[in-house]
Amino acid sequence: GQLTRWLSALGVAVEVLEATAPVRAVLRDASRLGELKNLRGAGVDFGMQTFEQHVSQLVDAGRIDVETARAATMPMSAYARLADG
Repeated sequence: GQLTRWLSALGVAVEVLEATAPVRAVLRDASRLGELKNLRGAGVDFGMQTFEQHVSQLVDAGRIDVETARAATMPMSAYARLADG
């Protein structure tokens, strides 16, 4: 929506999850929470997006460079390794 477009103009990447019926069903069952990423990624028609999808869009639009995108999407385990030296 409007907020996502505004943040994109600033070079800020966000995840968007709409409360569709499948999303609500997953949220009611904690054992299914792992399914949210797939629902979010497949829900583009509903305005949903993963963080990685938005980062890719920002790179394509020239809002951020590839190095920034790589750093932003680095797994948390990699940050721990960097902190440890």
